[in-house]
Amino acid sequence: MNERRTQAPATRTPAAPADSPAGAAVCTACALACTDVRAGVCERGDAALRLRRPPAAPAGYGWIDGVAADTGEALAAAASRLRAARRVLVTGLGHVTVEEAIQACDLADLLGAAVAATTTVDEGLDRGAIARTGAVTAAWEELRDRADLVLYWFHDPTTALPRFAARFVAPPLPSGRPRSIMAVGAAPAGLVGISHRHALDLPADAAVTLARVLEARLLDRPVGTLTEGLAAAAEGILAAIARADCVGIVTGDDPSGAGHLAVTGLLRALAPRLPAFEVPAVDGPANAAGAEAVLGWRYGASGDVPRATAATLASDPASPAPFDAAAAFRRGAFDAVIALGPVVGAAAAFEASAPDVGVVAIDPGAGPFLSRGVHLRCRDLADSSGTIVRADGTTLALSGGDATGSTPSVGDILRRLIAALGVAAGGTR
Repeated sequence: MNERRTQAPATRTPAAPADSPAGAAVCTACALACTDVRAGVCERGDAALRLRRPPAAPAGYGWIDGVAADTGEALAAAASRLRAARRVLVTGLGHVTVEEAIQACDLADLLGAAVAATTTVDEGLDRGAIARTGAVTAAWEELRDRADLVLYWFHDPTTALPRFAARFVAPPLPSGRPRSIMAVGAAPAGLVGISHRHALDLPADAAVTLARVLEARLLDRPVGTLTEGLAAAAEGILAAIARADCVGIVTGDDPSGAGHLAVTGLLRALAPRLPAFEVPAVDGPANAAGAEAVLGWRYGASGDVPRATAATLASDPASPAPFDAAAAFRRGAFDAVIALGPVVGAAAAFEASAPDVGVVAIDPGAGPFLSRGVHLRCRDLADSSGTIVRADGTTLALSGGDATGSTPSVGDILRRLIAALGVAAGGTR
């Protein structure tokens, strides 16, 4: 185990673009939702702020099957296609304000649609693993305030969450105890310049084995013959655990679910000894927590809702596992999708889906991103007025405004779409 104390290279803190709305005070580029944009943003925030000013396309325009159309025509086309659909998914609530997420639920109720708080159709997370084993997780601020041993578990959140380490790992503990940081796997870039860190350089495919070895050692079970690297890593981590009062394990995406199962087993073995928890540090929309709260208030479940109706709870007690909207989409369960917020990452999945799946994208980009479907251009979340809930539970007020003054908000579009569908369907469905 080698201790490294590397000084951080000199870096520039980008300033917010000069044409940013005067009231903008929150960066919505990632789930960190950093405040005080004008004091400076990271490189990711800088890129997001500049890209949210789409060139070329006239403000307020949309597209129908890739062909430019004005907002009224695009709204009429969207309403017509949704009226003909019978199995609709409303997704992307984490990309809009709390108030707009509530409007999206109103639309879902009108359509009898399924709802996904933050799920995109190309999501790879194995929710089945979580459903089978549960999860021992904690919020980011609990990592900051409680964990005197932080294990970065084969994951570097720096690219997705540039200031994660600076905000939740570097600050001193309120108790005054020193914090030890161990990067298991490749050392994350975000730890450069942070003292008391140690690096255990191991290949990514060792993650599951190492977690199971640690679990076995903590439970006094035999582990068999180990490679020199695995044995040394296990000894170093166990020695650090013996000195700790609280352990936080920082993890990332886990498409297979095997890593989650192994880390959960390790946490359960730690439980009789000291507080320990997993802290998923993965990319996500700025209002993911707000979207989940809206679904919890409205439907009694913060996860995906199989059918939106204010009269019943979202969860079916007889169901063996929570409803997974992404998996349902891949099975062809929907004939229409309403996507809120950026659809660039999901465009390929939309295009690859069955030809009879209709897509209505309410997206801030200049597009068109889809050769088929309706794209209604809206304001970016950062240009919106309303509230979002950051991952740490803090409610933040957005007071931006469209620089052109003519691009509709997501709320404007949802109101017009609900009105069009309500009139056409007689207010019921």
